[in-house]
Amino acid sequence: MHLFFVNNSCNEGIPATEKAKGYMALAITSTVWGTTWIASKIAIDEIPALQMAAIRQLIAGVIFILFLWDIKNSHFLLFPNWPG
Repeated sequence: MHLFFVNNSCNEGIPATEKAKGYMALAITSTVWGTTWIASKIAIDEIPALQMAAIRQLIAGVIFILFLWDIKNSHFLLFPNWPG
């Protein structure tokens, strides 16, 4: 009995450069996510936990705003273009 369903048909027709971009994005995300634990572990000895959480939220908010500002002219944000 197979525990995982593998369907390779979803990968058909995707150019190799797009797959490489996807793998690169996954690697960057994993690296950033993994290093935040180490940074939090070190920072908890230096600053209070609530202040550290506030700094993390501030950094994430700035990154999120910059991301939205970058795609504000994109048609992706228009509801008629969303699937479903």
